[in-house]
Amino acid sequence: MTKRNVFTLLFLCLSLPILAQRPGQKPERQFSPQKFEADMRAFITKEANFSSAEATTFFKIFNEMHDQKRAAFDEMRKMSSKKPGTDKACAESIRKRDKLDIQLKQIEQRYHNKMLNVLPAGKVYDAINAEDRFHRQALKRATRQPNGGR
Repeated sequence: MTKRNVFTLLFLCLSLPILAQRPGQKPERQFSPQKFEADMRAFITKEANFSSAEATTFFKIFNEMHDQKRAAFDEMRKMSSKKPGTDKACAESIRKRDKLDIQLKQIEQRYHNKMLNVLPAGKVYDAINAEDRFHRQALKRATRQPNGGR
């Protein structure tokens, strides 16, 4: 599963409880992007064993990378909102989506290289893996049933 799919699935899973609420009904769980971001930063910082200065350096680059990736994700989301009317247009859409997937990987590669130029490779490696683990854990938490079953 690509990161794009994980992010999309995570977003949908976190949004569904809010969207499913009836008017006037209080949500069981309120998603806070700020809390999610703060929790992710704390998790990555701990897992990569960053000093305060290292965390500042890492997250400056990390945030730039995610801003760049967000533009590509937004374009992908627009493309998938409506199926093109012809096979030719569908083929064109698929090719454009493939180009955006490649663009996402190139963005990651460029920013990972920036990180490697200013931080120890072992810490960058740990941070990348920590981000993946954090998102998987958040997805598991978001998809758990309220009664604890699963």
